[in-house]
Amino acid sequence: MESIDSHRKEIIMDAFIRLLGRFGIDKTTIQDVAKETGIGVGIIYQEFSNRDALVKACLIRISRSFISGCAHIAEQDVPPEQLLHCFIQQVFIQMSKFIQENRGFHQFVKEKGFLGFYRSQAAPADEIKQELLSLISRILERGVRDGVFAMEDVPKTANLFLEAFNIYFVQLILSNRNLDELLTDVEAMYRLLLHGLKSRT
Repeated sequence: MESIDSHRKEIIMDAFIRLLGRFGIDKTTIQDVAKETGIGVGIIYQEFSNRDALVKACLIRISRSFISGCAHIAEQDVPPEQLLHCFIQQVFIQMSKFIQENRGFHQFVKEKGFLGFYRSQAAPADEIKQELLSLISRILERGVRDGVFAMEDVPKTANLFLEAFNIYFVQLILSNRNLDELLTDVEAMYRLLLHGLKSRT
């Protein structure tokens, strides 16, 4: 029974995401989802108490898929300096890909504004941030062990490292800035930060 319910939830979320791409967040209703899936409105409300709950569930699923892709990058068996470089570049590439594939949610974020979205959907946003910090910390710890990086507080350094790229995340999400141009600036920021991270011994 649980697997059937889980499959039904996936069908509902898939349909909702498709409809957002067609109609936008404000014009997509539970009734639209019912028509798209052939699942009764009452059954949809059994799975999701309201539309906000459906929005949150979809965002959590998208967030976890994004995080999974980032985690795969962080597991590559390459030198720490190269791994950190590849990781931060691929985070932006992955985010651009998810924006392209989930235009309805992208429009939702743009309409609310970055801070408004963060406040309304704190759980998925915090999950992404904490997972990215964890992955960056693992790369930095490996670099310290290998004598490539030097720092006293890895978690704090990871947080400062990620915060240095916040402006580029905002530009990618809110301004539709060209990805190649953005990656050029990301590369420059990475090189600047790398200088401070590297061991002098």
